[in-house]
Amino acid sequence: MHEHREATKNTSNTKERSAAGEYLTFVLGSEEYRLEILKVHEFCGYDAVTQIASTPDFIKGVLNLRGKIVPIVDLLAHQVPS
Repeated sequence: MHEHREATKNTSNTKERSAAGEYLTFVLGSEEYRLEILKVHEFCGYDAVTQIASTPDFIKGVLNLRGKIVPIVDLLAHQVPS
């Protein structure tokens, strides 16, 4: 998955059209990211997140999505070493 940082600020999730194609644009903190819309499988909401003991703070828990256990990760809190 490729993301592209943009200099402009956007305050909501949008689908944008450009010369190169369509993008899903979203903001984490003060940074804006774009994903090629064809790389996005779906948007889904969720109700209950089950917390897991002894996990890092950026792991918010797991949820059951159509019979599969999916981790919930706070990307804003997760700092990947560069």
